Amino acid sequence: MTTVAVPLPSGEQVLTLSPDSRTRVFAFDALAGQSFGYDFRALTAGAAATLYLIDSQGNRLNYPQSCSGDFSYTLSSAGRYYL
Repeated sequence: MTTVAVPLPSGEQVLTLSPDSRTRVFAFDALAGQSFGYDFRALTAGAAATLYLIDSQGNRLNYPQSCSGDFSYTLSSAGRYYL
């Protein structure tokens, strides 16, 4: 099965993962020096989720990030990023 990246609009987003959809991939374009961040708000009891930030070369830029609290990262180069 191939997962297609969905464009991630700027601004606040509310995203929902359903149990039958274990992976969602979002893409966004950024300039060098821009910051990316999220404020995780809620997770259904008993559920778990992990976020990865990946650059256009396929490099994972963060350690597996559990979905709790806040996360921010300053992007070092311009390009397309995946979450």
